[in-house]
Amino acid sequence: MMQTASLLSPELLCAHVGIAPGMRVADIGCGSHGWLVHHAAHLVGEEGQVYAVDVRPEVLPIIARAGVMREPPTPIETIWSDIEHYGGTGIPAFSLDRIFLVNVVSELSDIPSALRECDRLLAPEGKILVVDWGHSTHPLAPALPVPPEIIARAAQEVSSLAVGGMVSCGNHHYGIILSHT
Repeated sequence: MMQTASLLSPELLCAHVGIAPGMRVADIGCGSHGWLVHHAAHLVGEEGQVYAVDVRPEVLPIIARAGVMREPPTPIETIWSDIEHYGGTGIPAFSLDRIFLVNVVSELSDIPSALRECDRLLAPEGKILVVDWGHSTHPLAPALPVPPEIIARAAQEVSSLAVGGMVSCGNHHYGIILSHT
């Protein structure tokens, strides 16, 4: 999904949620190139931790190899998991400072279940950045994008999550920041 990287800026997404040294971060649905996880790993440094989580096991070795080959190397823990299964990531509860869900929501069959797992993972002061396709004619855009209102409603179903605001993510995407209430 290298084309997605040209549509979205990892620098901008990380800036929206203030990725800083020492943080613990997960990119849920990281995709085949890990364009966001490598940038996040650079920002959190050796004291931090970055997880690349995807439902497709074949993409994870590619991301791990790319991290080792970078200069300096970016240590990334890869996890094969379906975010719609509560506890399925194996990441400890309340341990993540930031979670990214980029171009994932339009692929989910149960958005509230995915947000429940994110809620389980999120530290008390943590933030979730959900980025997905708006109404776009771009060839990579889904035929039926998920409007931000659906994500806000799903967050309400997860009683401890609240919408913290909308952020600009480029011409084809929207972003919603979620946090604990």
